[in-house]
Amino acid sequence: MSVKAIVLLGLALTVAAPLSAQSSDGDAIKAELDSTAAGWNRNDLARYMAAYDTSMRSMTRNGPVGLAATETAIKGAFWKDGKANQQLRYENVEVRKLGADFAICTGHFILSGNGLKDIGGWFSTVWMRTPSGWRMILDHS
Repeated sequence: MSVKAIVLLGLALTVAAPLSAQSSDGDAIKAELDSTAAGWNRNDLARYMAAYDTSMRSMTRNGPVGLAATETAIKGAFWKDGKANQQLRYENVEVRKLGADFAICTGHFILSGNGLKDIGGWFSTVWMRTPSGWRMILDHS
C-alpha cells in the first residue's frame, strides 16, 4: 500500500468515527424522544416525563421552571382526568451533537385527534448523556 493510500485511509477513519458516533447518539436521542410520544399516546405521563433529567429547565413566558412545574403545566394544558387530550407525534426531528456528552434536538410537535383542533409548534431541546442514557436538560417548546 502506498503512503498516499495509507494517509487517505487514516483520514477517512478519522472522519468516519465521529460521524458514526454522532449518528448512533442521534439515533438514541430520537428513540428516547419517540418513547415520550409513545408514553403520551398510552396516557402514561410518567413515561413522557422520564426523558427529562431531574435538573431540567423548561422555558416559559415567565422564565425557566423545573421538572415539577413542567409536569403541572402539561397536566393543566393537555390532560384531563388522567388522559391526554390528543395524540402526540413529532416531525422534522434533527439532532446535532454539541460535544461528546451534549446535543441539541429540534423539530415540530403535533397534538391531534379526539375531535379537537390540531396544536403544533417547533421545539428545541438540549440533551445530556447521563448514566441512565440521554436526558433532556432544557426544553424550549
